[in-house]
Amino acid sequence: MNRIILVDDDTISTFLLSSLLEHLGMGHVHAKFINGAEFLEWLDSQQEDGARYVVFLDIMMPVMDGWEVMERLERNRLARRISVVMVSSSLDPTDRKRAIAHGMVLDYITKPVRAKELERLGTFME
Repeated sequence: MNRIILVDDDTISTFLLSSLLEHLGMGHVHAKFINGAEFLEWLDSQQEDGARYVVFLDIMMPVMDGWEVMERLERNRLARRISVVMVSSSLDPTDRKRAIAHGMVLDYITKPVRAKELERLGTFME
């Protein structure tokens, strides 16, 4: 099973997303971070134990936004074990295209996250 990581400064969004994931039986959240810098620091401390990560990543955050996190993730030693779901309140089609252009990105989901959007991830979350 994947380790689910939430990276978002909006505590209400992370609570709702976490609740939906558990309610849908898609897994429980392994860790939460309020900015990208904290997440990347934590990721660098992880051991090579074969774990796979699904990161729900917000675009607009303080300290380090989602775009900068994506750039750094692509160079991370664990990059092959990481898949990202971009989560944003932005409805701008440019943001969606930019996100999907990254090879690590599984999907782009708009806030507030709905069950139907999460269900698109299907078996990947198992």
